[in-house]
Amino acid sequence: MAITDTTLYAANFNNSTVEIYDSTTPTDPVRVRDFGEGILNGPFGLAIFTVGG
Repeated sequence: MAITDTTLYAANFNNSTVEIYDSTTPTDPVRVRDFGEGILNGPFGLAIFTVGG
């Protein structure tokens, strides 16, 4: 898992996706979407960074 501000990213090894959640309310995160199905091959972890300013 990785968190930036109020966004939570969770690598899901079993279905080869990264799921994205809005964690503005930490006790009730809201799933926003996922990506990577058919592209990723069992993600083991995450590195989140911002490019630009």
